[in-house]
Amino acid sequence: MAEYWGASRIAGQLGVATGTVTKWIERFARTDHPFPEPDVEIVETGGRVTRGWASHRWPEIKKWVDRDRKFAARIPEIGSATVRTSYSERLRPNGEPLFPRD
Repeated sequence: MAEYWGASRIAGQLGVATGTVTKWIERFARTDHPFPEPDVEIVETGGRVTRGWASHRWPEIKKWVDRDRKFAARIPEIGSATVRTSYSERLRPNGEPLFPRD
């Protein structure tokens, strides 16, 4: 059986929010730097489409992210288990980050 990764799995590997991957797909679809095309699209109930990339394509996806840092969020050094973005750190009105370092 083939293994496919969804946007949430790719996001977890990169240490970014799933919405970030979705935005990359949408934002760069009609540019000369599109996000790698999915290998499968599954039509869910209600017409929602879930995209999937073959797991062996991870190096291609990572290369896309690394190609130019202005096209992708910085991968946190603290690991993929925690999502940190400069945007999320500004969300709390009291100035404390959403994901404080332990």
